[in-house]
Amino acid sequence: MAVYTEISDDELLTMTVAQFTHLDDQAEDVTLSRALVQGELPMYRRHKRYVRKDGRIVWVQSTVSLLRDETGRPHRIVGVVEDI
Repeated sequence: MAVYTEISDDELLTMTVAQFTHLDDQAEDVTLSRALVQGELPMYRRHKRYVRKDGRIVWVQSTVSLLRDETGRPHRIVGVVEDI
């Protein structure tokens, strides 16, 4: 089951992860993302909830890492999400 099957690819590209992350899981995402950017973590993996457009909750495993540019500055956060 895909997390967002009822959303078009174009619509999904305009959204942030926070828009479909369960409210109770957002603070930990912010904390872990800050640790990535500050170089305290090379990556992180966690279980969290996404909220589908129809309101149903889907548990996922999220694996997130940070790409840096040639000067070492944060460039892009990359994530892989697995439906569990």
